Amino acid sequence: MIPLFKVRMAKEAPERVREVLESGYIGQGPMVEKFETLLEAKFGRRPLTTSSCTHALDLAYYLVGVQRYSIVISTPMTCLATNLPLYHRGARIVWADTEPYTGNIDPDDVERIIKLHKQRHEHITAIVCVAWTGRDVRERLEEVSTKYNIPVIEDAAHVFHRKEWGQPEDWYTAYSFQAIKHLTTGDGGALIVPKGEYDRAKRLRWFGLDRTKGGMRGGDAVPEAGFKYHMNDIAAAIGIANFNEACDSVARARDNAKYYQTQLKRAHVIQAPPPDETSSWWMYVIQTPRRKQFIKFMAKRGIMVGTAHRDNRLSYLWPPNIDYGTPNVTEYDAEQCSIPVGWWLNWDTREAIVAALMEWDSQLPMRSPKRREVG
Repeated sequence: MIPLFKVRMAKEAPERVREVLESGYIGQGPMVEKFETLLEAKFGRRPLTTSSCTHALDLAYYLVGVQRYSIVISTPMTCLATNLPLYHRGARIVWADTEPYTGNIDPDDVERIIKLHKQRHEHITAIVCVAWTGRDVRERLEEVSTKYNIPVIEDAAHVFHRKEWGQPEDWYTAYSFQAIKHLTTGDGGALIVPKGEYDRAKRLRWFGLDRTKGGMRGGDAVPEAGFKYHMNDIAAAIGIANFNEACDSVARARDNAKYYQTQLKRAHVIQAPPPDETSSWWMYVIQTPRRKQFIKFMAKRGIMVGTAHRDNRLSYLWPPNIDYGTPNVTEYDAEQCSIPVGWWLNWDTREAIVAALMEWDSQLPMRSPKRREVG
């Protein structure tokens, strides 16, 4: 079976972990510092590593002032981990629509929502966006957030090895190093914050204590209560070992996505995502009718496909949030399905996947309106 996701672990990772285990220091220590320095060279900004991307997001939500009854604009087309911290904080989520074919939050709809709430003199605490599949949404959304002076938290869990690492100065960006991401530390994450928030965020990551002054114990003065969201040296050692492999994984995913883009021009019904040379392509999401049958069809041909994430509202977790209608999310989520795109594919497996896709496409009845060109 060709897997949909697969862990990539460098050969030297066990040795690096063994060194940490035998060092007598396995918490947040020199390996975390080294890993953050390595990431800083790539990001262009000093990140704060965390125990998960979810914790990185929650820390960002706290930093921008999300609390009970805060109004936050977010997308339902994402992993539950994006919005669950907002749920636990008691925020009122306003669901924004997505762009028709990318799965990313629609900046035009975000602006429409902002205008509606401004008319009611209601304060919006933050905008939450997701780099869905690794695709960037920053340029257009930055214009909206700057215009209305609303902070943005970007869930970049699907992103690594961006073509352009620079991010808006006042954005908060959370990365994921979970097991099956391009760069894995076993589990973990990182948060990039505006420069003026770095010291505060660093304290809050470790209970609110200032470790640079030896503050590590409960008897120290704590000006602001924090969290236990730090990364440990075991995870950091794994991340350091996997760093070069992660960059290669993104390069391979991009090459596979480009191949799919070319081949799926022949499809009559299957909808490919818009081309994007800057995307990390952690997922490659096509749209097809009869998704349940498609999943079974591909499994019979030894190919695992499926929905990694769904419209969050399907979980029925949420209290009555604010929903002005999200027709694009509804249409997109009804047919979205991920196919393998990662580093483990070779020429033969790619051809097998495309052959199966075209076989499935040939069995589907034509539909209107006309399909969007895939580029």
